[in-house]
Amino acid sequence: MNNYANQANRHKISDNSTRNAHVTTSSNQTVNRTRPLENIDDYYYDQHTNAQFIARANQHNRIPGPISTNLLPLDSPSLTPCRRSRAQLEENDDFIPVTNRNKKRRSDNNINNDRSSYEQQQQQQQNGRPRYPTRFQYRQQQQEELEENKLVASIPIENQQDHQSFRQEHQPIRQDHQPIRQEQKVSLAAARYALTRFPFAPFIERLSNGNIKEKSISQDLEKYLNEQHQAEIQIASIRKSTTKCEPNEHDYLLYVKDSNSFCTLFNKQKWPQQLGGENFIFPSTPSFPPQLSLVIKNVDLRMDIKEFSDDLKTIHPEIHNVIRLKNKFQNDIKLVKLELLSNTFREELLKTGKIRANGLIFDIDEYLSPATVLICTKCRGIGHFRRQCTQIDETCNVCGHNCPDLRQHQCSNINKCIHCDGNHLSNSIKCPVIKEFRADLTKKLFSNKPAILRHNNNNNNQENQNYIHNTIDYPLLPLSQRPPTNNTSVMNKLDEVLIGMAKLNESFERIAKKQYELEQFINHKNEQDEYLLNKVEQLTLSNNDTKENMIKNEKLIKNLILPTLELISKFLYHSNLKANGVDDADFKCQIETKRALLDLVLTGKKDCI
Repeated sequence: MNNYANQANRHKISDNSTRNAHVTTSSNQTVNRTRPLENIDDYYYDQHTNAQFIARANQHNRIPGPISTNLLPLDSPSLTPCRRSRAQLEENDDFIPVTNRNKKRRSDNNINNDRSSYEQQQQQQQNGRPRYPTRFQYRQQQQEELEENKLVASIPIENQQDHQSFRQEHQPIRQDHQPIRQEQKVSLAAARYALTRFPFAPFIERLSNGNIKEKSISQDLEKYLNEQHQAEIQIASIRKSTTKCEPNEHDYLLYVKDSNSFCTLFNKQKWPQQLGGENFIFPSTPSFPPQLSLVIKNVDLRMDIKEFSDDLKTIHPEIHNVIRLKNKFQNDIKLVKLELLSNTFREELLKTGKIRANGLIFDIDEYLSPATVLICTKCRGIGHFRRQCTQIDETCNVCGHNCPDLRQHQCSNINKCIHCDGNHLSNSIKCPVIKEFRADLTKKLFSNKPAILRHNNNNNNQENQNYIHNTIDYPLLPLSQRPPTNNTSVMNKLDEVLIGMAKLNESFERIAKKQYELEQFINHKNEQDEYLLNKVEQLTLSNNDTKENMIKNEKLIKNLILPTLELISKFLYHSNLKANGVDDADFKCQIETKRALLDLVLTGKKDCI
C-alpha cells in the first residue's frame, strides 16, 4: 500500500515551498530524496508502472532501490489524521484545533496549478508543442468552474452582467486549451437588444435645416400620402441624427410599424418634394426586411440567376429583387432570396408553398434573418451596453486605439478590428468574430428554450436562484419534440386574446377616425349655417329698403304724377274744342275714360284698373 505526501495531487508531485524540490516516489513506503529536478512540473508519476516520466520528451526513468539515506516512514500512526502526536498531547492539553485539510489541499493545488500553467506556457513557447492538462487538472478546473457558477448564482440578476465582464477581464489566459466559444458569452442584454429593436430599417431623409421638428415631418408625410395617394402609414418613431452628416446637414430617421407602410414608403415616387417646407434627399436606401422576404429552395447552381430573376419578375410584378444566397465560404448555394413589395402576395405564396419559374415548380419558405448584434459604443465589445461597460477609456472604431476622449483622438485612419485584427471597422458585420457571435445568438433566439432567457425576475422564486445544475454529473435530458398540450392550449388562448386586442384596437382607430370626420362635417355645417343666416339678414334688410322705396314712389305718384296727368287731360280736352270748333267724339271719350281711371286711382280703388 503506497501513501504519498500529498494524496490530492498524486499524479503530479511537487513541493509547494520551492521549485528546486526532490522527487518523492516509492514502491514500498519509501521516499527518494536523492535526485533534484530542474523543472518538477514536467515530471509525472504513474503508480501502475512505478515509473516517472517527462511529458515533454516522454522519457521514462526507473526509480533507484531504497537505501538508508532515502527512507522516510509515511504510514506512521503519528502522522495519520485520526491520531495525535506526543507533542500535541503535551502542549495542547487534550485540545487540538481542527483545520480543514481539504481546503488546504485545494489551495496548495491551486498554487501548483497556477505555477504549472505559467511554466507550461513558457515551455510551449520554446518548444512549439501543445501541452494538455492532466486528469487531476481537468477535474480541478471543473471544480473551479462549478464554484464560480455558484458564486454567480448568488449574485442578483441585474449585477450578473457586470460580474461576467469583470471575470472575463481578469480571467487568466490558458494556451493549453481551445478558446471559449462565443456561444457561451451570449448575454441577456444581447438577447433583449436583438428582440426589442425596431422591426424595419429606417428611412433616412437628409435636410439642411435642423430646426424642423420631427412631429411636423411625420404629419406632413402622412397628410401628403393621404391626399395624393390615398395611402395610410403607421409611423413607430422618428428621430434626428448628425452622426454621418456634414456640418450643415441633419438626418431624420423614420421608423414604420408594419410591412404595408414600408412598401408604401419604399417607392420614392410617392414621397413629396418637400418636408417641413425644405427640400431633402435620400442618402441611402433601407435594407429589405425579412418580413417581406421568402426563400426558394433547391434552385440548381447551373441555372442563370438573371434569366431566373427576369422570368419571376415577369410573372409576378410584386417581386422587387432576386438574390442567390451564399455560405460562409462565399460560395453559391441552392437557396434564392425573394424580396417582395406586397405583404398580401407574400402571404399567398406562403399559403401555397410553391412558386413557378422557368417551367419548374419550386418550394418556398420563410426567410429568417440573423439577429442584430449588440456592440458597445465605448469599448467596441460585444454583448453589453455602454452603461454596463467597465472599461475606463474609449476605443476608436477605426484604428482600435484607446484614449480618454475620442474627440481629442488623432486617428491614423487605418482600419484595424479589435476582435480579429482585420482590415475593417471594429463594429463591421464582416468581422468573423461578430459573425460567429451573431450565429450563436440567432441559434439561442430560435431555440425552443433559450438558456439566456430563462432568468426569472419574480420575487417569489428567489429561493431557486442559488441552484446550479451540474451538467457533468447529471446531463440534461433532450428537449421534447413538441411542447406540452396544456402549454400549447394556453399559448393558443393568449394568441387569440392578442389577436382580439389587435382587432379591438383597429376598431377603436376606425371609430376615432369616423368621429374626427363627423366633427369636421359638423364644423363645416355650422359654418354654412352661419353663412345662410347672414344672407337671410341681408335679404331682410333689402326687403325693408324696397318697401320704403315703394311707399315713397306711391306717394310721389299719388301726389305729383296723377295730378299732373289730370291737368294734362283737362288741357287736351279744352284744346280739342278750340282747335276744330267741333268736338271729336272719340278723343273726348278716351279723355273722359282716362280721367275716370285717374279719379279711381286717386280715391284708392286700384282693383278697377
